[in-house]
Amino acid sequence: NMGLGDVVVVNAMDRAFERARLPCADATVVGCATQNTATASFVLREDALVFRANEQCLRFLPRHQLGAGAGPRLLGDHNVLNALMASAAARAAGVSFDDISKGLATFVPAPHRLQDVGSVAGVRFIDDSKATNPHAALAGLRAVDKPDGGKLVWIGGGSDKDADFGWIGAALAVKADAVEI
Repeated sequence: NMGLGDVVVVNAMDRAFERARLPCADATVVGCATQNTATASFVLREDALVFRANEQCLRFLPRHQLGAGAGPRLLGDHNVLNALMASAAARAAGVSFDDISKGLATFVPAPHRLQDVGSVAGVRFIDDSKATNPHAALAGLRAVDKPDGGKLVWIGGGSDKDADFGWIGAALAVKADAVEI
């Protein structure tokens, strides 16, 4: 149901969303990417969120400021991609880059979404119990690191939706010293 004047925001790194395959040829397609790709207007470039158009680039937020105004910064490339896509949607709705930057800098994710719940005796605890599918769990695991010389406990949970989590065992073995589900 997209048509002239509508905007479709897509992950430009996902070939399934190439413009030629979209059934909404009259809509404007805005691509977002955390990797350099020619089809993305909103990109992560030189550790900043950037809007590109007509050979011009506007750096509107350094990556380290994403969520930092509200506490610890948001972790993971998946959250950067989410921020880029939210920026594209907000911009399509007429929101200024200044307001987009303020919103991203002060964004606080809901609890249990890659939440650093603290450290005790060199053990860092990450609550990612809203990661209820293997892809979300793996994205969260990729976003966290063990503290120097310490250990990491990753807390997963929620409904498994009958998904196979077995294939993320290798990532768990590398990243976490303990897992609680």
